[in-house]
Amino acid sequence: MHDTLDLEQFLEDGFLVIDGLLDASEVDLLSRIARADCELQRIAYGRADADGQAVVLSVRNDLVDDYYSAIARSRRIVDP
Repeated sequence: MHDTLDLEQFLEDGFLVIDGLLDASEVDLLSRIARADCELQRIAYGRADADGQAVVLSVRNDLVDDYYSAIARSRRIVDP
């Protein structure tokens, strides 16, 4: 967490958005990988967000040898 306000926001929302955590090329690569990932699509499910809009989610609780896990293990995530 970056500061007390970040921690408070996380405790309130259950997640934290950090602007600029990934640069444009990383976001582009992640987007291309996710769109081509058949397994990610297979385990995805839909639900409505707080405004009633449809969202598609895919949740994994393990770290493997892939780009998603590399981001999760990144020092920018685990040691800000």
